[in-house]
Amino acid sequence: MSAIGAMLTVSVDRIYAMDGEDASFTARDAAPVPCLVLIDHNLQQYGETARVASKTVAVSVRVVQVPAMPRRGDTFAVTGGELAGRTLVVDSVLRSDALEHTVLAA
Repeated sequence: MSAIGAMLTVSVDRIYAMDGEDASFTARDAAPVPCLVLIDHNLQQYGETARVASKTVAVSVRVVQVPAMPRRGDTFAVTGGELAGRTLVVDSVLRSDALEHTVLAA
């Protein structure tokens, strides 16, 4: 990994440590995996506001915790923060890179 890649990884880890919500990710046919997620209610930045329901959020998760890109129907059971107790079902993938996956879920 390059020095820049290592610095990006450290920065992303710090963001999740400060702002992440506890959750568990469950893929189809798999056991739940504990993870930290970032939940974003401001979907304008993704250009999605016109076509999503009001309960839809963007959920980001680090690749080190959820290596495979989430698929439609996978779930995030949020156990911390303002959405604690809510299960978010993945609708579609917004982006995925070497550090994190970001999906639309409701």
